[in-house]
Amino acid sequence: MHEDTKRQVRSLAGERIKVLLELAKSYGDPYSDFATGYVKLARKISSHYKISIGNRTPYCKSCNCVLIPGKNASVRVASSKKFVVYKCERCGAEVHVSYKKKSRDAA
Repeated sequence: MHEDTKRQVRSLAGERIKVLLELAKSYGDPYSDFATGYVKLARKISSHYKISIGNRTPYCKSCNCVLIPGKNASVRVASSKKFVVYKCERCGAEVHVSYKKKSRDAA
């Protein structure tokens, strides 16, 4: 496979992951079979094409549900370690999403 073709396939896979996670997020019940199926499929595509899902949409890695603050996840900020912690209400697993403070000089 040529380099351009690989790049196009990975780009298409990244777009599909994005769409699947948005569908899972917009679904009414985050624990439904449809929403968890979308997350499972996005994770499978991500691992097959070696694409990082990143911090687009936080999801629980143990029960494959999309974490929506206030609905099925509690959120806290660990400011000393510079990450946000999402805790799944269903299984209790934690997802750490790092963030970086903007410097005041750059603004």
